[in-house]
Amino acid sequence: MAMNVTSPTDLPNFPLNGDSDANYEPNFNTADQILVYFVSSQLGQISGIQGLFVAALFAGALSSVSSSLNALTAVTLEDFIKPFRKWKAQRSGQMIYTNDRRDTAVSKVLSKLKCKL
Repeated sequence: MAMNVTSPTDLPNFPLNGDSDANYEPNFNTADQILVYFVSSQLGQISGIQGLFVAALFAGALSSVSSSLNALTAVTLEDFIKPFRKWKAQRSGQMIYTNDRRDTAVSKVLSKLKCKL
């Protein structure tokens, strides 16, 4: 998956590195080193750009993790907890009350529990 996403951005950028030494061929162990090499060689002279690039990579990774945890929590709440409440209320003959504050609190607790796992 990562190869499919990064390859279209990496391969067109690689020929830009030919101005430093025409005979130099970097030795990459994996394909995902091309973009890092490009940032280091082309933008390395600008102070802070490499750190900004690493921060952008971490921000993208954390965003993906955050959205997946949020989706997992919402599915757990809607597919397991709410039907259980409905079943419990019908079994005891009570009315079903929906409370958004309670659902929000349950959602926060589920998120924190899933972060610990």
